[in-house]
Amino acid sequence: MVSIIVPVYNVEKYLRRCVDSIIAQTYSEWEALLIDDGSTDSSGTICDEYANCDNRIRCYHKENGGQSSARNEGLEHARGEQIAFCDADDWLTSDFLEICITKYKKYKADIVTANYYNYYNDNKCEPVFDIKANDTVFDNRMAMKRLLENDGTSSSVGARIYNKKIFDNIRFENGMLFEDAAISYKLFMNADKVVFVSKPLAYYYHRENSTMARRDKKIRLDEIRAARERYMAVRESYDDEIAEAAISDYAYDMIHVTECFIREGYDLREIESYDKYLRTEIEKHSYHVGTLFSKRKNPQQTQKPAWQRVFVYRGVGKYIKW
Repeated sequence: MVSIIVPVYNVEKYLRRCVDSIIAQTYSEWEALLIDDGSTDSSGTICDEYANCDNRIRCYHKENGGQSSARNEGLEHARGEQIAFCDADDWLTSDFLEICITKYKKYKADIVTANYYNYYNDNKCEPVFDIKANDTVFDNRMAMKRLLENDGTSSSVGARIYNKKIFDNIRFENGMLFEDAAISYKLFMNADKVVFVSKPLAYYYHRENSTMARRDKKIRLDEIRAARERYMAVRESYDDEIAEAAISDYAYDMIHVTECFIREGYDLREIESYDKYLRTEIEKHSYHVGTLFSKRKNPQQTQKPAWQRVFVYRGVGKYIKW
């Protein structure tokens, strides 16, 4: 059975679409855990309504503690052998579970990660990854490389099913706003085998007031902290090639966070230690930074102008070996 954990907070406009997509699954061995994180709109009532109508759906109400706290609550109550996450404003294709479980069992995988759609308010919908190859199976090392290079998968915990055992001693960090990036690499480190599915099996809804759309300082600080911790863990556990992919990820996030700080007028001294550590690691390990940005795939953005501006602004250029 798959336990699908849905954190819920003030999403009355979108919640039914999400839960209906779970009910519509062609694979029937699932339970849905709706974690109402102290909603002040009718979201909690909607959760109760579904729980009363379908015994596969359970609802838990808690004081507001953030998305990490809600997901952790779901993990504590999950009865399934596999875990999946779906945010309440996102939704699944009807064959999400059937395809993922089939791959999971066929390859004896620990994680099955699928392509997904970006969906926007203007009804624009496009796959996140342009994957030409058929579904692929990777060992721990190559799966980590693909994760760090944003190649066929991202740091988002959605559009995946996980062996519940890889969550042993791993939980989302309460209070952190960039929680997916802070946990995905840990889960991949615990996985012996990961299957990548090329077909998009979920919809990620971009809405203006979502957590990831926020532009406040905390989410940017959480972003760069997660990037540094990810690099440090990978540097310690993997070879130089994988570590270079991790420093590329760190450098990309450093550039993005610096751009945001400049644009919003935040004090750059608050991220100085992250910048200094990045420079030190680049110099210490002789990373070929000039090629790093070609490693990290991001079909949604054009990266070069941003990193050129920031490298000039921050004076990082002297560390680049072209």
